[in-house]
Formats: sequence, C-alpha cells, structure tokens
Amino acid sequence: RFSRFRPGSLLCRLNAAGGQPIPADAVFRSLLDRAALAVRQTGGRFDPSILPALEAHGYDRSIDQVRAAPLAVAPSPVSAQHGGLNAWAGVSIDHEAGVVALPCGMRIDLGGIAKGAFVDLLAAEFAHWPGGSIDAGGDAVVWGEAPDGRTWRIGIEDPHAPHTDALAIEIPEGSQAGIATSGTYRRRWQAGGHEVHHLIDPRTGNPASSNMPSVTALAETATAAEVAAKAV
Repeated sequence: RFSRFRPGSLLCRLNAAGGQPIPADAVFRSLLDRAALAVRQTGGRFDPSILPALEAHGYDRSIDQVRAAPLAVAPSPVSAQHGGLNAWAGVSIDHEAGVVALPCGMRIDLGGIAKGAFVDLLAAEFAHWPGGSIDAGGDAVVWGEAPDGRTWRIGIEDPHAPHTDALAIEIPEGSQAGIATSGTYRRRWQAGGHEVHHLIDPRTGNPASSNMPSVTALAETATAAEVAAKAV
C-alpha cells in the first residue's frame, strides 16, 4: 500500500495522479493526515515531499540495486518548490468521500512515518495485554509489565560501531513509550563519486549535512518518535 517501488501501490497511484483525487482506505487517509500534521508541527523540517530529491540522488530502486549500479554523474539539487508548508496546506483528504489528492507536481514518500504508524497500529491491537513490545527494525513501542518486572531496557545502537549498544534507555514498568532512531550511517551509497545518504534536507534538496550520525527519540507513540528523530 505504501511502497514507492511497486507501481500498483496506493502511494504510487497517488503520486501518478497529477493532482486528481483517488480512492483511499481509512488507514491510508489517516496516515496522510498524520504526515500533514507532522509537516506543520516541525515547520517543514519533516517533509515527505522530498521524493523527487531522493530519486535525483539515485534512490529510485531498492537500496541494494542502488549500491550495485550507482549514479555515474553528480546529481543536481532538486528544489522544494512542490513541497513545504504551503504545498501541504493544499493536500486534500476527504474522509467522507474516501478520496485523497496531492497538489499538482507534488510526489511523496511516506517511508519516514509509515513504519512507526504500523507499529502503533499493531500495538493498539494488543493493548489489552498486561505488557508487550512491538519492534519493527528499530521503531518500537513498549507498554505495561516489563519482562524483569521492573523496567524495559532499550538498547541504542552505536553508529560508530554497528551491532553494539552505545547506551540503554530504561523505561519504568507500567509506562508506554514509542522509540525511533533515524540515522545517516546505514543507508548510504555512491552518487557521482560521492557518498550520499537518504535523509534529505527539505530546504536544500540535498542529503542533510549534520555532525549527528544518529538520533533517537522517545514519545508517546512510535509515529511521533519517528517524526521527531527525522526532524532533529
């Protein structure tokens, strides 16, 4: 439904609609609503409309394919003219009619928020359990009784030594927390002889320049944590 690599997915159909409304189920409409809210909450620092810039840097296939056949020439920055706060104000989400539409020219990638939303959705299905953990490759929710009866311990990977923990976060038993990590050190590839990564700065259309290779955020939900980590 949310894949940008499957032409028949709902996301790809929306991106190809040229501004025309298309039918969308409640889960898709809800996530698009949440993405639009996140853009407003972060002042545009989180912006799924960076898809054209991501593709311009060569990430238009799976990451393994991109690494196997990198761009030979340096990419040109793609402006954010079809994104930003004003563009997102024009996103149409009609829950009554069950249709959604993007402003003409806008194309989006919901990969920066969908995984967290799915974690939250699944956690809600098990909310009646005394305690539990839902983990989707680094985006997680924990709630209720911890395995040791005291605290949930969440290991945070060291970006300079992957597969080892830099620290552990302790969450008191009985609490609920969403955890998400966003980093520049895993999804990297070559483009025009330079190493680039997948976290695009919406202001420039280029991979974000930062001295932080990894950011972990905690929030009430995994969705909120994912947005916060990416914005930071």
